[in-house]
Amino acid sequence: MVAAFLTPSAGTPAAEAAATETFGVIRVLPGPGEVVGVAHPVVVEFIAPVVNRKAAERTVAITTSQSTTGEFTWLDDATLEWMPTGYWPAHDRIEVRAGGLKTEFSTGAAVVSIADIDAHTFTVEVDGEVVREMPASLGKPG
Repeated sequence: MVAAFLTPSAGTPAAEAAATETFGVIRVLPGPGEVVGVAHPVVVEFIAPVVNRKAAERTVAITTSQSTTGEFTWLDDATLEWMPTGYWPAHDRIEVRAGGLKTEFSTGAAVVSIADIDAHTFTVEVDGEVVREMPASLGKPG
């Protein structure tokens, strides 16, 4: 497993920040044992509004089997979301620690759907393999 302390800037390697302050956390999502899609965010809900957002971000530690980068977004004054750049690795275990709470969840298959406006198709891939391609009007008359 690769230890990853995530930092707020997009594309920053996940192993760079150290937690120096503590912040009260109500909940970390996904919950223990959940299996989520490869685009699912990590959500940390703090007990009270956070003034020093950068410091709070540095207290969130994520451990995965592969080095992962991503970006934090504040949904409100007490809710922090972290999204990986691109997608999580499929079929991986992820551990999140924040404010004394810990959760472990995993990702399932990488199910990705792509709409091609020019070709008027909708393609579904599972773990990189095309499993279905369908015609799609995508607003085309008739």
